Amino acid sequence: MGKGLNDSIAQGTGLRTRILLIAFVILLIANAGAISTSSYLFIERMLQAQQSRAEAIARGLDTQLQRLAALGIGINQLQGFEDQCRDVVINNEGLSTAMVIAPDGRVAFHNDPAQMGDARASREMLDAITAQRTLHADPQAQTYYALAPIAGDKSWSEGVIAIGFPFSLIDAQRDRLISRSVIVSVAAIALGMLLLVLALSRYVMRPISTIVKATESLRQSGNVASGGRLPESDLYEFGVMAQGINRLLDRVDQHEAALREAKDFAISANRAKTTFLANMSHELRTPMNAIMGFTDLALRKTLELQTRNYLEKMQVAEHGLLAIIDDVLDITRIESDNMLIKPGALELSKVIQSQIALIERAADDKRLRVTSDISPALVGRVLIGDAQRLAQVLLNLLSNAIKFTERGSVAVRASIEHDDTASHNVIVRIEVQDTGIGIASEDQKRLFQAFEQVDNSSTRAYGGTGLGLALSKRIVELMGGEVGLASTVGKGSTFWFTVRLVDGKSSRVGEPMPQQIIAADDKYRSRSASLHRVLLVEDDRVNQDVISEMLTDAGLEVEVAHHGGEALELIDPTVHALVIMDIQMPHMDGLEATRAMRNRTDLAALPIIAMTANAFAENRDQCLQAGMNDFLTKPVDPTTFYRTLQRWLPR
Repeated sequence: MGKGLNDSIAQGTGLRTRILLIAFVILLIANAGAISTSSYLFIERMLQAQQSRAEAIARGLDTQLQRLAALGIGINQLQGFEDQCRDVVINNEGLSTAMVIAPDGRVAFHNDPAQMGDARASREMLDAITAQRTLHADPQAQTYYALAPIAGDKSWSEGVIAIGFPFSLIDAQRDRLISRSVIVSVAAIALGMLLLVLALSRYVMRPISTIVKATESLRQSGNVASGGRLPESDLYEFGVMAQGINRLLDRVDQHEAALREAKDFAISANRAKTTFLANMSHELRTPMNAIMGFTDLALRKTLELQTRNYLEKMQVAEHGLLAIIDDVLDITRIESDNMLIKPGALELSKVIQSQIALIERAADDKRLRVTSDISPALVGRVLIGDAQRLAQVLLNLLSNAIKFTERGSVAVRASIEHDDTASHNVIVRIEVQDTGIGIASEDQKRLFQAFEQVDNSSTRAYGGTGLGLALSKRIVELMGGEVGLASTVGKGSTFWFTVRLVDGKSSRVGEPMPQQIIAADDKYRSRSASLHRVLLVEDDRVNQDVISEMLTDAGLEVEVAHHGGEALELIDPTVHALVIMDIQMPHMDGLEATRAMRNRTDLAALPIIAMTANAFAENRDQCLQAGMNDFLTKPVDPTTFYRTLQRWLPR
C-alpha cells in the first residue's frame, strides 16, 4: 500500500510541476511581450522627445540666421557662424552635431570646422531633405538628425539646419528601462508563482490527490466489483469528475461480468470445437483408410488399362481430400499451440527435388516446365530442421503455382540468406515463381489469412479451401522465418519464405526424406512373411477387410479381434509375431488393451503397432506411453505400412 501511495504522490507532484511549468512559461512569455512592447513604445517616445528638443535648438539657430539675414547678410557671405554651432553642441548635453546645409548640399557651417569647406551632406541626408523629412537616421554615423528648414520655408529652398544626437543616447535609456522592467517582472513572476502554488495546493492538487489515492486503491484491489468508489468533492468540477468515474466503474463492473460469462462460453465452445474436430478426424479418417486401402489393392491387382486409369484418378482425389483434412487439423493445432516443430537431419536439395517430383505429373498435364535453381552451397549440405513441415510449405506453394498457371513455367530457387558460423544458424530463402494469373495488390494482404482466396470466382474456378497459405505462414513463423510475395496481375507471382535451420554435424542424412514417395513393392514386404501371423485388433468391418487384405497381400496370416477384450483372449506370443491395434473400440479400447498386454511377462517384448484415425500429437504420445512400439495414422500409406511391418517383424 505504501508503494501505491508513493506512486500517487509522485503522480500529484508531477502534475503540480507541469502546471507550474506551464504557468511559468506563460508568465515569462507575457512579461517578455510586455517588456518588448514597453521598450518599443519608450524608444519611440524618447526619440520623439529628443527630436522635439533638437528642433527647438534648430529654431534657435534659425532665429540667429534670420537676424543676420535682416541685416542683409546671406548664408554665402556669413562668416564665423560655426562658433554658434559649436556652442549649441557644448551647451546641450547629448547633442553630437549642429550644422547648416546650403541649398546646393554644401555644409556651410558645422560645429566641427574640419567638416566645412568643400564638405557636402551625404546622399541619404540630401534625399531626406528633398523628401522634407524632419528626422533622418544615419546608420553609418550612428546618429539621428533633426532637420528644420531655414526661416520656416516650407519649400526648404533656403537651406536646412541639422541637429544630431547619437543612437547610444536612446540605447542607454532603453537598456536602463529594460533592466528595471526585468527586475520588476522577476519579482512579479515569483510572487505570481507563489500564489499559484498556494492556489493549486488548496483548490486543485488536494482534490486530485484524493481521487488519485482512491484510484490507486481500486487498482491494487484489481477488481472494481470490490465496491471501491471515488469520494465526492465539495468542488463542482471534481464532484462531477468523481460521479462520472464512479458511473464508469459501475459500467466496467457490468462489462467485466459480461466478459467473464463470454470467456467461459468461449472456453466451452473451444473445448467443444476441439472435441468435434478430434471426432471428425476419427470419423473421416476411418472410411478414408478403407477407400485408400482398397483403391491401392485394386490398382496393384488389376491390369485393365481403363480400370487402372479410374483408380489412379481416385487416388489423386483421395490424396486431395486427405490434404484438406490434414490442413484443418494443422490449423487447429496451431490455434491451440499444439503444433510442434520436430528438428532432424535433412538435405534441403533432396527435400526440394522430392516435392518437385510430386507435382511433375500435374505440371505435365498442363504442359508447364518446372525448373529448380539450388545454390551450390546447399547441395549435399546437411542441416537440422523439420523436413516434413518444410516439405509441406514447399508443396503447398508448388501446388498453388501449378493450379494458377495455365502456360509457361514454374521455377524453384533456394539460397542461403545468412550463414552465422558462430551460432551455426543458417537462414535459407526459398522462392517459387510462376507465370500465372498474378494477384492484385489489394488482394495480397489477405491471402495469408485462413479460408481466404482472391475472390469467390477463383474458388469456383480453381478450388481449394484457402487454408494452405495461412497454414504455411504459421509453420514458417514457427520455424523462425517470414513469408511474402511479389505479384503482377497477368504476369505471375513469386512466393518466398525463409526458415532458420541449424548447420548439421554429420556428413550424410540417415533417415529417408519425408514425403518421398517410393513404390510399395516387394522389398518392403517381409521375405519370411509366410512364417508370421498378425493379430489385427479393429472394430470397423470395412477396415478389417482392407487391412487384412493388405496383410495377406504381403504374405502374412491374419487373425482379427473386434475389440481389446477379445484381443486379450486371442493373443498368443507363440503364434502371433505382431499386433496391429486400433485405439477407439467398444468394450475395451486399444490403450487399455496394450497396458494389459504389457503387464504380462510373456507379452512384454511383443511388437504392438497403433493404427488409429486419431492423428494428433498427443494421441501418438498416449500410445507410446501405453507401451506401443510404433504409431500409424489412418488412412495408412501402403509404403509406410509395409516399411513399418518390415521394421518390427522378426527377421
